[in-house]
Amino acid sequence: GSDATAHGMETGQFLIGDPDTLTENILAQRAATGAGVLVIRPELGHMSIQEVQEGMELFAREVLPVVHQEVPSPSGRGRR
Repeated sequence: GSDATAHGMETGQFLIGDPDTLTENILAQRAATGAGVLVIRPELGHMSIQEVQEGMELFAREVLPVVHQEVPSPSGRGRR
């Protein structure tokens, strides 16, 4: 429910926001943890398929290019 979502946001388990905020949070989590994998769950609550699709397109267009530029590929592995 909403309590779980609020807790996930407070602890950094869930990263939610506009493209700039999301990009900053992803890069901060990467710097803090060294994590090399990002699991994306593009839907929240009762979002429509169209809202999910628009969100993923926005993520791909505005967030991923910055993350790819800032985070080097692991040695021996290219981006797909």
